[in-house]
Amino acid sequence: PMSSAQAFSDVASDAWFAPYVEALTEAGVFKAQSNFRPADNMNRAEFVKTLVQAAGVNTSGAADAGFDDVSSSDWFADHVNAAVESGIINGSSTSSMFRPGDNITRAEAVKIALNAFGVTASDYSTPAAAFSDDNGHWAEDMISAAYNLSIVDGVGGSTTSFAPNAPISRSAVAKISAYAIIVSEEPDSYVRFDDGSSAFSVFEDDEIVQQVSALVVTSDDSSSDDSSDDSSDDSSDDSSDDSSDDSSDDSSDDEAVVIS
Repeated sequence: PMSSAQAFSDVASDAWFAPYVEALTEAGVFKAQSNFRPADNMNRAEFVKTLVQAAGVNTSGAADAGFDDVSSSDWFADHVNAAVESGIINGSSTSSMFRPGDNITRAEAVKIALNAFGVTASDYSTPAAAFSDDNGHWAEDMISAAYNLSIVDGVGGSTTSFAPNAPISRSAVAKISAYAIIVSEEPDSYVRFDDGSSAFSVFEDDEIVQQVSALVVTSDDSSSDDSSDDSSDDSSDDSSDDSSDDSSDDSSDDEAVVIS
């Protein structure tokens, strides 16, 4: 039978990101709709929705977070409000603007992923990751924690460059989200091996799909998906550490993220 990933015309069965896309589609986080657009960047609204969905956060009844650029009628409003209420992102006391259409950066994506799944960065930030471009960055400890827990790697597999302020691709978002879901159950079991290799290096693709599908319980109130891209690594950074990117698309009220 055709896998969920193969439902997307632009996700080859042997693509490195295929198992992550399949896992999140099977789990109901992504909704298959023709194209996944793996190389596209993900924006903040899309990323936030993706992580809220993946973490099973209930989006009904969340108080208005008070962002001037988030209207109650926006497809991502309930997810942003729920993310603030649950502590996944910061509220408007930090800034009156959420910037939903801005690309989410890799650093922002890491912070939101750790927050969404309740991983305390300080517990896993030592030793510091050997990236030369995150020294002194506001997310340095979070990046080290995510790296040590096998959730992220350097850009293109690099061991020296993370590119924290660069935008994240949808394919990278799929990988980070899938790994964060699995790691959150028992973080100590996913600390990198002594040789620096990822704890996931011994996983078969079907193990990732099965574990994600078993762990994700999507909320039944998710408000809508939209036509934008929902998954990607983090795309652009900003000085705030609250960002996220929701990946769903628009006015429909399907609980999965629409990928079109």
